[in-house]
Amino acid sequence: MDEQKPGTFTVSTPFGDVQLDVRAVTSGTAAMLTRDASTQLMNETKALAEVKDFKSRLDTGIFNSVEVDQLRSDDCLIKGLMYMPGITLNHSDPGVGKSFTALDLAFHVALGRATWCGFRIKRRVRVLYIYSEGGSRLWKRRDAWLTRNAADSTEAAELAEWMHFYPRSVPLTGSESIVDALLERIKNEKYGLIIFDTWATSTTGADENSAGAMGVALERLGRIRDEAEAAILVIHHDNKGGGYRGSTSLDGYVDTRLHTTREGSAADRKIKITIEKQRDDASGIARKGHLDIVSLGVDEDGDPITSVVFVYGEPATSEESPTPAEKRKVFDMQAVAESIWLYIQATANDPDDDAWSSSDIARKPHTSLVGTQAQRKKAIERMKADKVLYLKKCRKTRENGRALPFERLVPCVDAEGRFAQLSKLLESVD
Repeated sequence: MDEQKPGTFTVSTPFGDVQLDVRAVTSGTAAMLTRDASTQLMNETKALAEVKDFKSRLDTGIFNSVEVDQLRSDDCLIKGLMYMPGITLNHSDPGVGKSFTALDLAFHVALGRATWCGFRIKRRVRVLYIYSEGGSRLWKRRDAWLTRNAADSTEAAELAEWMHFYPRSVPLTGSESIVDALLERIKNEKYGLIIFDTWATSTTGADENSAGAMGVALERLGRIRDEAEAAILVIHHDNKGGGYRGSTSLDGYVDTRLHTTREGSAADRKIKITIEKQRDDASGIARKGHLDIVSLGVDEDGDPITSVVFVYGEPATSEESPTPAEKRKVFDMQAVAESIWLYIQATANDPDDDAWSSSDIARKPHTSLVGTQAQRKKAIERMKADKVLYLKKCRKTRENGRALPFERLVPCVDAEGRFAQLSKLLESVD
């Protein structure tokens, strides 16, 4: 080998050692070497910080079997259904009405209604609805819901503060910076419920059947859930077999999975929502509802404007002159009974309200009560027979000093357990 010359360095190659002049190294090569060294240093620094953070969490984050009581929290958004933080998946065939059920849930949470489909709403939170399929129709769906649910002007105005829409998709499989920007907005606006409608448009370009590709989207969904401490609802499509479309990793990641199916023909517009998976609560629970067509007037050509709203419970029948078809209809006594039970509990702290008799509740025009007057009366009689409710004789003193007797429908002793048993028995009863 030749003697090393000053200002050179030796590089071994398959053809032997080669001496290179230091001055021949380009500025671009030097910059590349500097950049690589800088990147390596940043990665090593980040790894050390992550290890340090993990060790710190280990020091304070391991609990014995008694200390786990410290982890208790009231993390329900909708009791028995959705949690904060948590992820819920709702899937169905196209055209069944899953987006209408999601919109109905969102409005109930945003307005702080007492219940949704018989489940108690525990918190009122701000809602962000990421709606990527037909944003130009949102105004009709909003107006139809407000009309059908008898929302007053105050509630309509409150929605501007509590319910927000983003009528485009958010690509969860795109750049991490997109998730950073979304999280920043969620935290700034303090959204407690985020709805992705649909999962397909949120993962555009990725292979739905690939656990790897879906793993990236799910990891980012989990990051949004954890950092925002929010409830997340994902709307998804069915496959041909009736399950959800794509990788099975989705089912393993979510806390709750709902399956929305059509009951009867498409013309009946009846829907059943079944809890097919619950991580910590009971599964197999089903709720029935239907899609109502709501008229919104006419357009500039005089043609009718309509939209559709999801309504909990079976469609109401005409009590004055029922048709033969209406006489054959079956109503969901379970849904009616549960709405009465929850209404009585929600208004129990109003001692001045004497409009609690069987007839009063049966005809009460309250949006949280479902069913017709006759159906409510039938459900109340069943609840009284099963010792869930009873009529308590009360007296109320008027301003003129006269005592006015009245009857109030109140829960019996140990009614909670008896109602739970009754609710299981009440499927669809004539």
